[in-house]
Amino acid sequence: MDRLEFFKKYAIDENEFDKLNISWDCLSAIYDEYSDNLHVYEDTARRLAEALNNEKSIHSIKYRIKDGEHLIEKIIRKSAQDPAFLATYSQYKKNVKDLIGLRALHLFKEEWVSIHNYLAANWEFYTTPRANYKKGDTSALLDMYSSMGCGLNEHKFGYRSVHYHILVKPGQEEMVAEIQVRTLFEEAWSEIDHYIRYGSKREIDQAEQYLGILNNITSNADALASFINKMDAAGTPDNTRLNVREIYKKARNV
Repeated sequence: MDRLEFFKKYAIDENEFDKLNISWDCLSAIYDEYSDNLHVYEDTARRLAEALNNEKSIHSIKYRIKDGEHLIEKIIRKSAQDPAFLATYSQYKKNVKDLIGLRALHLFKEEWVSIHNYLAANWEFYTTPRANYKKGDTSALLDMYSSMGCGLNEHKFGYRSVHYHILVKPGQEEMVAEIQVRTLFEEAWSEIDHYIRYGSKREIDQAEQYLGILNNITSNADALASFINKMDAAGTPDNTRLNVREIYKKARNV
């Protein structure tokens, strides 16, 4: 990597970089070592995905390996926030917790419990699982997360997902992989929100309120999907007479 080209590409101030507790030589060594071992990360991610497929509550799995330049940019950004983030070359495989990233998607909100138990039974958690929730989510949902040992994080944009960092050892060294668990509706909203917020050139202020409305729609869709899933097989004819608002209210209380 060329230092000046990298700084220009990622809008990094060279003078500010020189104040950090990390050298460009160290970052270059990390980049080279990581690039040389991408096949190990790829194989580890694939094996994790195959193992997650054994959990029946998981509908689908996606995985990705962190881009080498994005790894270096993240180390610089995190080091600016916390001088102790990366003290030595050997620490990056555990300090950067998403070198390997997987998303495990499920259909119904309540299926998360089975997925959480599967992860806890098969891997060691490197950090406490973090449940991101939206302001206004029910106390029953938050109590469920807390009772399973998850930390709670109210996300300012209404993002919902439970994040896990697990320890894996594909070779002689341990590394950390991140697994994000959420419903298909939560995945759809987060992908759209991320694209509008970071991937497009439009003014986010114009779209903010509509993203909030979309978040409410997908939240209600999640609640309604779970409500339908829990309905008695014989059906409940009286429910068909409820208007949409009543159905959503009833579903969110299930």
